[in-house]
Amino acid sequence: MRKELRKEMLELCSNGAKAIKTGDFQKALKNYQEAKKIATTLKDQNAIHKCMANLSLVYVELGEYKKAEEGLREVIISSTDDRVIFGASYCLAISLRRQGKYAQALKYAAKALQKSIAMNDLDAEARVHNLLGNIHLFQSYIDEAISEYLKALEIRRASREDNKFSLAILKENIGYSLILKKDYPNGIRYIKEAMNLAKVIGDRRCLSECYQDLCYAYMLLRKLKDAEKTGDNALHLSLDHGYRDIEKNCYYLLGEINFLKGNPEKMEQYFQKLQEFYPHLPFLKEFLKEFDVSEFITLKQ
Repeated sequence: MRKELRKEMLELCSNGAKAIKTGDFQKALKNYQEAKKIATTLKDQNAIHKCMANLSLVYVELGEYKKAEEGLREVIISSTDDRVIFGASYCLAISLRRQGKYAQALKYAAKALQKSIAMNDLDAEARVHNLLGNIHLFQSYIDEAISEYLKALEIRRASREDNKFSLAILKENIGYSLILKKDYPNGIRYIKEAMNLAKVIGDRRCLSECYQDLCYAYMLLRKLKDAEKTGDNALHLSLDHGYRDIEKNCYYLLGEINFLKGNPEKMEQYFQKLQEFYPHLPFLKEFLKEFDVSEFITLKQ
């Protein structure tokens, strides 16, 4: 009986991982929740800790950052398994980064990096370098972010594993960072490479981010026809799959694009959609109609 339950638990975890890679976070959540129930029934503390880390990743993607960090500090303190400590530290760092607690995020990312090196796990090490890049990017340390992303990219390129999923995310991150540095040709090149990988593996979340980034780059370059097309693609994907952060970004981008194109009615529609996300800022729509903030916005959570 225990053997059958353990097999079912592992299958659920595998299905959860596959769902994450396709951007189906609700499906991933259900699989990991069921896996945790079985781990609890088996009284397997190590498996419970792993399920908690997996669930944390999903909660982050769903925007439930506080929920994502629940219990992870206790796991880090109580566990003696390097892999479990790595997972909990890594997930906690992601949650803290999403909450803007960068100093704490760096602390746990450093712990995750330490454990990845101790385990001689290059895949884990690459994941942490990508995370460190994200933390630096949100602090506007763009050069430092790119440096970390390139460290991760070097590890991924040297790997013999099928790592298209990770490569797509990395290339999208590098491309977006280069756009922020106004290196549009290389930024767009990296994003298109990421887009092609995302299409191959069916990663809808990464694909929608690529469309969003291209929309932003084309808007800054005043290639408005291309900007509107890629923005529409990003918006449709975000609406279909519940990527609320990208949806909001697209309403701003498409509103600004239609302002530049001289289409006030469509601009009004998009900015009104964005305004509905911020009822506590009733002046937002009128502010955006008066001021160009495209050089100052961030498309990343």
